[in-house]
Amino acid sequence: MKNYDLIIIGSGPAGVMAAKAACRKGMKVLIIEKGKNLIQRKDLISGWFGHGLFLMDRLELVDSTLDNPKMIKEAFRIVQRHLEDKPQIFGKGESKHCFLPTGFGDKLAKYFFEKLTNAVDIVFGVEIDSIESSSSGFVVSSVRRKFKAKRCIIATGRNSFEWIEKMCCSLNLPMTKSSVKIGIRAELPLFRTGNFSETIDQQICYDIHVNSFVGEWEESGLLSTSAYSLPEKNSGKISFMIGAKIDMTDAIRSVKIVNVLTNDKIKTERVNEYMEGKSVLQHIACFAMLNEAFQAVSKMIPSFVNYAIVHIPEIKPAGMLQVDNDMKTIIPNLYGIGDCTSKVSNTLGAMASGLIAAKTTLRE
Repeated sequence: MKNYDLIIIGSGPAGVMAAKAACRKGMKVLIIEKGKNLIQRKDLISGWFGHGLFLMDRLELVDSTLDNPKMIKEAFRIVQRHLEDKPQIFGKGESKHCFLPTGFGDKLAKYFFEKLTNAVDIVFGVEIDSIESSSSGFVVSSVRRKFKAKRCIIATGRNSFEWIEKMCCSLNLPMTKSSVKIGIRAELPLFRTGNFSETIDQQICYDIHVNSFVGEWEESGLLSTSAYSLPEKNSGKISFMIGAKIDMTDAIRSVKIVNVLTNDKIKTERVNEYMEGKSVLQHIACFAMLNEAFQAVSKMIPSFVNYAIVHIPEIKPAGMLQVDNDMKTIIPNLYGIGDCTSKVSNTLGAMASGLIAAKTTLRE
């Protein structure tokens, strides 16, 4: 069994950033990824660079849950090195963001893949079954293989919550019980929007991605974002994400209700079905205020109610793994970074958390 200075479980933006920073300082690093490498991966969920491969068109420049502006700026500087032009910054405070070229996530993923392939050991298609802690370090095991290291970083994404819960229970690690965002995505053909598509603010002109929740309805507490496709993508649609923050248990229950009512099939329906009381969403408590949200949108776009299509439901859970500001868990030399933690809420924050963890491991 080969020994390492550091094992990183997960190769998303957080994991690869931590690996690059650690190996630069001479650490012997192993990355373990349950998905496929950059060349072979085809899914949205797992594989090299995780969701970052697809979600780098719009970059949030502030992570409200990661209290380390210095590392956020450092992560952004690394991103900027790979841009031909300096990005234009929009918004203020926590809404500060910029737009990146189409396919930039793929470009950044290739950069990290090329840099790390010869600098660290990487294994793909390996799902970890257990993490054992001792005074000498960690033994990380899959069904067929074991890996040993002095330090370990958990860098899995939001889709690994069942796995995270299993690891936390086996290691007696505390978990953060936080709310999730659950919502629906409504789409409307651009030609039905009238003058709205011509006057829409540049700050919200970006391609909507699955599980992208931004903004807030001040009075109702419903979350929302609107966007239409960039010209080069030419989808000809404008999208609205509307939802709410609710407890994890309630979110899971809500999704199960939808699955039962739709026979586990992805179902689309028109907004007017909801307004007329014919929607399956009528049976789900967390969507009770959609009527108000739909009416607000229809004031901007009169055709919205009659022609918008609703896709239901989508969930964006918050991370459950408890870590401190240095990304440390309560177990010495065990760290958590990225979306699986309670400290990160966006891609840049995930990258910054990887830098923080690497610096912490090097310091200790």
